[in-house]
Amino acid sequence: MGSIPVCMGLYAISRPGENGEETRLEKWLAKVSDKSEEWHAKNQRNTALIEQACHDRHLLTYAPSTNGHHEIVYPE
Repeated sequence: MGSIPVCMGLYAISRPGENGEETRLEKWLAKVSDKSEEWHAKNQRNTALIEQACHDRHLLTYAPSTNGHHEIVYPE
């Protein structure tokens, strides 16, 4: 029952517009593919942040401590 409306919707968005215009599906794919550079830059920033966080955690975890006691700013 649900496949009939889905097929009709896919058919509607795959049909070219008037005067040979691009289909709605092609327009949407072009809009999404234009953001690939933006996504790449965002992924590079996220990767750099995660690598820095791992480095910091490694430093704090394996740093030599003299007595094992750490002062807490807000002890509550």
